[in-house]
Amino acid sequence: MKTEKAGNDSGANDRIDIVELRSPACYEYEYTLKKRLQIAFHTTLRSGTPEKE
Repeated sequence: MKTEKAGNDSGANDRIDIVELRSPACYEYEYTLKKRLQIAFHTTLRSGTPEKE
């Protein structure tokens, strides 16, 4: 199995590999990461701009 093709084939193969590697734990980790990023983003927004509280 050679994946040294130039063009779209290599990209498609990479995508398939990523999908195969995803497990429920991976989804959970990604979800918590996004939540943390959102919370951090919102807190910086709140502290950065003086709004009514």
